Amino acid sequence: MFSRCAFSISVVALWAALLPAQSQVSSADLKGSVTDPSGAGIPNATVTATSQSTNQSRSATTDMQGNYRLALLPPDIYEIRTEARGFATQVRRDMAFTVGETAVVNSSMTVAGLATTVEVVNEGPAILEPERTHQANTLIRQSIENLPINGRNFLSFTLLTAGVVEENPALTVAAVRAFLAR
Repeated sequence: MFSRCAFSISVVALWAALLPAQSQVSSADLKGSVTDPSGAGIPNATVTATSQSTNQSRSATTDMQGNYRLALLPPDIYEIRTEARGFATQVRRDMAFTVGETAVVNSSMTVAGLATTVEVVNEGPAILEPERTHQANTLIRQSIENLPINGRNFLSFTLLTAGVVEENPALTVAAVRAFLAR
């Protein structure tokens, strides 16, 4: 009896621990550093991410080392504006963030002259993502429309991601029942 209660409590605790992780699955994170020409971090610089489709923006201020983080951004294409007193404003457009991505955008600021703005347009996608240790895949609308799915189950698309395998649910239920029967 005690082992069944302990197992039930551990399952509930594990489920509760996984809830915050699930909330980040549908969003992207942005982090990086803002430095001056010598490579030193610029404190109190403002980094603003503005969605190019909805025009909603989120801002973060750098810490004493020049680091910032914007968490839980909806996946979209963004404009990233970096501003610091005494430095030229830097604008990056067409930065695409996908589900589960942690994008690293570092800015090296130049000393401002008279109303100077540096604009970087579409640096291209990152080939490696050192911030992500899990496998992920984003399906575009064209893939969904053109790929056949067996039995019209939309969850079949999850099997297109590398490393994803389908388990036999009957075996999983049988294993739990066998454990509880001990």
